[in-house]
Amino acid sequence: MSEMAFGFETDDEQGTEYEPDPADVLTGPAVPSEQFPAEPFTGEPATIDAAPAGDDPARAKKTTKTSGVDKALVRRVAAKAVLLTDADPMARALAAQVVGAPDEVVDLTVAIMTADRSSQQVLGDLRSLIDVSPVEAAIAFMGMPKTRARALWTLLTSLGVAPKAMPGADAKAAMAAVDALGKIGADQSALLDTVADLLKKWA
Repeated sequence: MSEMAFGFETDDEQGTEYEPDPADVLTGPAVPSEQFPAEPFTGEPATIDAAPAGDDPARAKKTTKTSGVDKALVRRVAAKAVLLTDADPMARALAAQVVGAPDEVVDLTVAIMTADRSSQQVLGDLRSLIDVSPVEAAIAFMGMPKTRARALWTLLTSLGVAPKAMPGADAKAAMAAVDALGKIGADQSALLDTVADLLKKWA
């Protein structure tokens, strides 16, 4: 019986199986450019828009964190400024002299709150000489570095117990300093106590 054609191809007629183009598998079949125009490649990596801060709980939490301002420190600085404003003018002037700052509330407040211990050394030198005998005070004064001796003399002058000019000779300067120390009375001592209080950072 001869083979009848029913519209099907025989195995010999089918030939090789269809193999898809690898490019079509990866990218899909080509489509008309006029329907889906290709965008030029710029070399820029794709970016993803960040979510608004309100949609991100973690980010919202960060925005609500308090700043790193030390409220206790701010309060102390403000209190120091008020204290200096209300202080005795003479005591404030001496405090400014000790730390080497202008006799002005803002500048003096900053100077006091940022000063190190060495800035008040002249007060310590004065108290140490008051507490010893005249001979010991004279020896200690002569043994001081020139800068410390002059700072101490300037403080004695501001207290009104020493002349403005310090003698040039060490021995004479020491004797003059001892004489000035002997003139310090209750009023000057009280003034020095007030100055020491003004110079405290955390009072």
